[in-house]
Amino acid sequence: MPIRSISNTFNRGELDPTLFARDDLDIYDKGARKLRNMIALWTGAARIAPGTIYVDMMVDRENGNAVIQDPLMVKGFDFTYDADAEITYTIIIRKSGTNIAFDIYYADALQTTVTSTAYLATQIQDIHVAAAHDRVLILHENVQIRQLKRGASHSSWSLTTFEPRVYPTYDFSVIGEATNYQSFTFTLSATTGSITITSSSAVFTHNHVGGLFRSLGGTARITAVASTTSASATVLDNFTGTSCAGNLSSLAEKLWNSDTTTAPVSANRGWPARGVFYLNRLILGRSLAVKNLVNLSTAGVYDNFDDADLDGLVAFSVTFNGKGEQSVQSIVADDSILFTTANKLFAQSPLVESPITINNVYFAPQSQSPATSIEAASIDNQTLFVSSDRTKVMQAMYSTADGKYITLPATMLSNSIVDYINSNGTWEPAGISTRLYLATQDNGTMLLYSTLQTQNVAGWSLRTTTGKFRQVIGEGRQSHVIVEREINIGASFEQTLDYAFLSDPTFKARYDVTEFFASSPMTSAIGVLENQNDYILIGNQAPFTALDIDFNLVASSDCQLQFEYLDGNGFWDVFTPTDNTSGFTVDGTITWTFDDVLNWAPYQVNAIENQYWIRIKRLAETVNTAPVIGQVLINTGNRIYLERQSFDEYMDSTQVVTSDSNGLVTGLTHLAGQQVYAITEDGATIGSSFVDASGETTVKNVNATLTVGMQYKPELIPMPLYAPTQMGDSLYAEKYVQDLYVDYVDSLYLQAGFRPQLTDIPNMHLGNYTLGQSVPPQTGIYRICPRGDWEPRQEFVITQSQPGPMTIIGVGYNVEVA
Repeated sequence: MPIRSISNTFNRGELDPTLFARDDLDIYDKGARKLRNMIALWTGAARIAPGTIYVDMMVDRENGNAVIQDPLMVKGFDFTYDADAEITYTIIIRKSGTNIAFDIYYADALQTTVTSTAYLATQIQDIHVAAAHDRVLILHENVQIRQLKRGASHSSWSLTTFEPRVYPTYDFSVIGEATNYQSFTFTLSATTGSITITSSSAVFTHNHVGGLFRSLGGTARITAVASTTSASATVLDNFTGTSCAGNLSSLAEKLWNSDTTTAPVSANRGWPARGVFYLNRLILGRSLAVKNLVNLSTAGVYDNFDDADLDGLVAFSVTFNGKGEQSVQSIVADDSILFTTANKLFAQSPLVESPITINNVYFAPQSQSPATSIEAASIDNQTLFVSSDRTKVMQAMYSTADGKYITLPATMLSNSIVDYINSNGTWEPAGISTRLYLATQDNGTMLLYSTLQTQNVAGWSLRTTTGKFRQVIGEGRQSHVIVEREINIGASFEQTLDYAFLSDPTFKARYDVTEFFASSPMTSAIGVLENQNDYILIGNQAPFTALDIDFNLVASSDCQLQFEYLDGNGFWDVFTPTDNTSGFTVDGTITWTFDDVLNWAPYQVNAIENQYWIRIKRLAETVNTAPVIGQVLINTGNRIYLERQSFDEYMDSTQVVTSDSNGLVTGLTHLAGQQVYAITEDGATIGSSFVDASGETTVKNVNATLTVGMQYKPELIPMPLYAPTQMGDSLYAEKYVQDLYVDYVDSLYLQAGFRPQLTDIPNMHLGNYTLGQSVPPQTGIYRICPRGDWEPRQEFVITQSQPGPMTIIGVGYNVEVA
């Protein structure tokens, strides 16, 4: 009799392959072998990940709407202006010529643009922000703080210099960055009132204006510097004498300054690069000159950093010292205040209920957890930050038993999906049983972390798209992504292929020549099609309709080329393009239309997933001189988009359009060259079709309102089948699956089984359908007889044939064990 087994919880997300043999762990039956373009819900179910809505293309509006193609020239953040009214702005910092501009969006519509010449475009990625009620402080270590402030309406914004009424001070001589005055003598003209301070040797600079001099029980604020040996000051606390020994004195400059031209010339001390508003203080720190120092403003007065007095309300500073570099990387205002640094985590205990003052402040070292400069994020009573090597997400949670914050790698059970993280954010979507931490990676993917600590929900999954996620923006209420996508640009050629291989006639042994094809002609080249029936295999994430080939050496005669594309069923279909290279005998283009490759679809080759593949075969029996390719370009161009994430969407870069009486849809230039689907107002999915270079496509539904976008395929592969027997552990025993049961809720277009023979799960039951009626999302249990092989590890896949809703709540098996 077959053994019955079930997998009905996926709240641990995608687990690392090194756990496939750990059936002794409690998490084994609560995770998945693969969870792609899906998320783990609090209930244990797995749901399709949110789609995206196209908002705007990133252009330089001040310079003829020049297309911005470099993702490093764009950075975004959210600003919650009114939480009760749910007014949240998405602000994009982008290049404007050699400087920058702020594009301000509300409800996915551009409201206004504010430009600034204070920043260089090359500084964009190093800009950080601190948000208050009606303004955002713009922070960069080389630029004086600016404040971006909202006015009376969504479109009314101003950018002004943030000038503290009193600056914090610092004695740079203690770190060897200013003149050592220990052997000097300072002479005061008086002990009270307005005085002159005279130094026995040169020591004063312009940056001492606003600084403090302390000695003999007194304190004076320097108001002017006449020379390197003379300064004017106002006494704050009376001195007991007029002759002050340098080793008994303190001479502090303004902590922040970049004026290096006014005499007496001072060094560039820079400006704070991190900040946060916490309770009734503004905290600023990590300046250019002192990266391990933060300053807290006077209580209730955010622009006053007067640290001359030492009472409970005044401003003060905190320095983080310890083993190694302690540069402040991020300041987190949560239940308590946390500081991630380049070496350790420091924090105030959340058990302290008194307001922070100079008399009680203690930011204790918590753990040896070096962080990167990516801002930390808080969600679900935990602080998540990226490790210094960018390959781990660290989790900081307060432990009452230990009396400190404990940090652990939150990604430790899902390491296989982590690349190099470059941005992160949080999102608590309305109506969905999840709280999400999101992080984009250098390889263009995005990590999704569904969390609910009280119920042991901690599931990682991976989100992919046709393109590359470059940044995620979100602080709870909404989430946007900055995405790099390729579009078809007609007769122009800008980009190289993602993949290129050479293959012999068996089409089994392949040699990677991607770099050769991408290099400039004559720089590096590679011989191709040296024998009859040899292949060139090329692949790209986005479809393309033209190749531009430059040869270092052309073929001596026509290679008699045969062209094939890989369709959605895994078959190679022959097509006939226009070959202007005459069989690789001259430099030129090879072009075709999407009508020539109607069934072209992304597919997996060589374990490379979701690429559009074409192969070129040499049919000629004899070619005395084989061609040598120098470079291959394709007719795609790079674009950067702002897109909003939404669980109401099941496609990427969607836009609502209307088809005409012939089914023609226009205005899809942001999807030019892409394979798209359309979803009708009643939820039916139609397609697919290709969008041409002018942004047009044709659908079968005429005069219809449609949502058009690109598919991202969800994929769920449960953990390797574990079926306990009387003989003991059966993990490595040969198994044969007689029946598979897929338990689903509110889903359409499901496919399941063993690749490559997936079974379509019907969208309707016989007798329950009226012709012309749209099929609503279905709920049920479907039995599949997969007819697979005897294997120790069965790889059962659940996916979709086309975009639509998808939620899987369980997978069951009837299995025989050898």
